[in-house]
This record gives sequence, structure tokens and C-alpha cells, in this order.
Amino acid sequence: MNLTSPTINRVTLCVSAACCLLALLYAFVLFNARLNIDTLISNWYLLFVGIFGATIANASGTGGGVVFLPVFNAMNESGQFALSQANILAASFLIQCFGMTMGAIVWCKNLYKPNTQSISISTSDFWNSAGLILLLAIPTMLLTQYWVFIDPFWVLFAFKIFSICLGIAVVVSTLKNANQPNNTLKTQISSQDMRILLCLAPIGGFANALFSVGLGEIIALFLFVRGYCITTSSGLAVFISSISVLIGAPFHIFAGNVPWMIIAITAPGALIGGFIARKIALSLGAFKLKLLAGGWIAISGILLLFFKVN
Repeated sequence: MNLTSPTINRVTLCVSAACCLLALLYAFVLFNARLNIDTLISNWYLLFVGIFGATIANASGTGGGVVFLPVFNAMNESGQFALSQANILAASFLIQCFGMTMGAIVWCKNLYKPNTQSISISTSDFWNSAGLILLLAIPTMLLTQYWVFIDPFWVLFAFKIFSICLGIAVVVSTLKNANQPNNTLKTQISSQDMRILLCLAPIGGFANALFSVGLGEIIALFLFVRGYCITTSSGLAVFISSISVLIGAPFHIFAGNVPWMIIAITAPGALIGGFIARKIALSLGAFKLKLLAGGWIAISGILLLFFKVN
């Protein structure tokens, strides 16, 4: 595809605007965190938590919550931090605002490269699909955040079951389709697949409100199973996840649930992970990537079975 100058300018403008948004958001986090040298030194490892979580999330499209929820629950259980389930959920939302948004910038920018068009769905198909899914998922997520209250114990329990079932489904579907050749990958979302995606969107929005993950995972899994390439499956899921956490984060900020110090140290790592994830995804290939993502999702759910909720 030959890009016209107006198209290149629009892409550059959107990337610049997104980067400015991230800079402003991080300045807001730093203002609230009020870090000092001792805090940075004693909690330096959080930077690598951000890198690991965002890399897994943006490479597979599964969302950073599949890493951040079990990790922060483990830290809480070990006594490193005193975090409620509301604090952990807020941290996952805010960190993903950085990691998933950076990942979305990288994935979406590369949609416009000529060599991408032969293996991915068209850019118009990409944006139309994302818009329709978000149109149903976002209102569901917001309604759940502001109007639905579920005991934190049951929220975490549901996330454990959700993670284990989803992870097993990813691994099984991957092994089942292990021998699918690249030339059979779909380059256009069919009307039937689109209808199913629109049915899944509210379910993902509901899950996102409760767990900070769910929407991207469901979309990525369905597209992988249906035979779409990494660029379509992971890229679309990452973009949708990015928009959902950016819109969902204010709920936790206004509720006063955000552990600002943790966000301030983890977010730069999430930016790094989001930036490098696409190259890792493409170098691993769809088969290894799906096994890695599915395995981690299932393992994180199993690990969480051993953690309690404050």
C-alpha cells in the first residue's frame, strides 16, 4: 500500500498526541506519588514488573492484569505492600494505561507499513471493528464500575476461574490448529465473526470492570481461534484494551484507590514493555506466542488460588 502524505501526517499526529497524553498522565502520577530517593531504591524491582507485565500483555493482546493482579496479590500476601483488592485493581488499570497505550501506538503505527497489508486485515476494517466493539464494551464496563458492587473475595475468585478456563482454552485451541499454514490466515473479518465479536464485547467490558482484564483476552482468543494473524489478533486486542483502561481509570482515581508510588515506579517499565512487545511477538510467531500467553493466563489463575484477599 502506498501511503499518501496526508495519511502519513495523520498517523504522525495521532502518535504525537498519544505520546503527549502519556507524558501528561505520568506527570500527574509523579505529582501524586511524591517519590524520594529512598523509596526509589527500595522498590526498584517494580520497574521490571512493569516491563514483564507489559511485554506479555502487548505481545499476546491478553492485557497486563494477567500479570499485575497475581504479582501484586503475591506482594500483598508476603507483606511487601499493604494492598486491598481495590488498590490492586486500581494499580492494574493505571499501569496498563501506560503499557497498553504504548503497545497500541506501536501496533497501530505499523498497520500502515506496506508489508503489513498482505497479512493483516485492512486498516479500515481494523478501525471499524475496534469502534464497534468499544461501542458495546465501554458502556458495559462503566455501568459495572459505577453501579455494580460485588464482594472483593468473589471478584478475585471469579478471576481465578476465568483465568484458568481462558488459559486452557488458548492452549487447547493453539495445539488444535498447530499445523495451519500462513497462507490460510484470514485478511478480512467476516460478518459472522463480527457478530460474534459484538456479542463478546459486553462480556469483555463487564470482565474488564471487575478484573482490569477480559476484553482484550476474549477478542484476541477468538481472533486467534478463527485464524487471523498476530497483527490482527494481538494488535486489535491491544488497542481495545488501551482505550478501555484509559476510560476506566478515572473511576479508581476518583475513588481514591490508586497506590501512586507503585504506579510511578512501575509505569516506565510498562512503557518499555509496550514498546518492545510487537517485535517479540513477531519473532516468536503465532504458535509460541499463543502457548506462552495461554500458559501464563492459566498459571496466574492457579497461583491466585493460594492467595487471600484483604
